[in-house]
Order: sequence, then C-alpha cells, then structure tokens
Amino acid sequence: MTVLFGSVEYFQEEIATNMTKEQLRNLSFGRSLEVVYSAIEYDLLYDFVCSETMREELLVNFEKAYEKVRSSLESVSLR
Repeated sequence: MTVLFGSVEYFQEEIATNMTKEQLRNLSFGRSLEVVYSAIEYDLLYDFVCSETMREELLVNFEKAYEKVRSSLESVSLR
C-alpha cells in the first residue's frame, strides 16, 4: 500500500522514522516524540513551500498523526 504525502499515515511513518535517529536514542520516548514533533512542525510552518490552505491541511493531519503515536506510546508504557 502506498502512503500519500501529507496523509495521517505519512506523518505517522515520519514520526516513527525520526524517533529512531541516533541522536534521539538516549532520550525517553516521550521526550523523543516532543523533539520530533517540534522539528516536523517547524519544517511545515517555515521551510515547506506550499499554499496556506495546503499547509493548514498538512498541520491538521500531522496533529492527528502525533496524537495517534502519543496515545499508542502511552498505552505501551502503561503495560
């Protein structure tokens, strides 16, 4: 299955991929998630060139992906 750029699934994969980077391995999952969230959000707000309408849609999907990843991390840590 192909994951389309900007979809919730795309951002979930981006978050997971970025969380496994070497420089974040010494951080807790929660802190790592926050660092990745901030970096991707900054890219979407300031570096990615697109229309404001598209940017708003991307940010909504990104926020949904973040919430899914965060809630799945919380459920794993409660076990």
